[in-house]
Amino acid sequence: MTEFTIKTDNCPRDLVCFHDLLIEDQEDFNYITDLDEKYSNRFVRFKESWYDTSDVQRIIVSDPLESRGYMGWSMVIKSDHALAQWHAVLSESYFSGVLFKFTDEDQVVCGSYYS
Repeated sequence: MTEFTIKTDNCPRDLVCFHDLLIEDQEDFNYITDLDEKYSNRFVRFKESWYDTSDVQRIIVSDPLESRGYMGWSMVIKSDHALAQWHAVLSESYFSGVLFKFTDEDQVVCGSYYS
């Protein structure tokens, strides 16, 4: 199994909508054009950056490991994997990325990982 180092403060952060971002931050998400998308809580600030939690890869825990039936933006892992306690991941490089654990409808715990 790949060794991961995960860092988090376990502090829930509020999710905000596109409309609540500053204009200069909105420019980073110019793919959002639908009015409904502009008012859904999906953005979180972590380590001086904004992240779109709708643009992440979902983590699915499956024992025994089966990828059949899971297509698209899903990462299928075993329950003993270091990322099994997280709900989603966004890779920033081959060795690092940001993790997301949704606590309720409007909050998310963020963490970073590297291997």
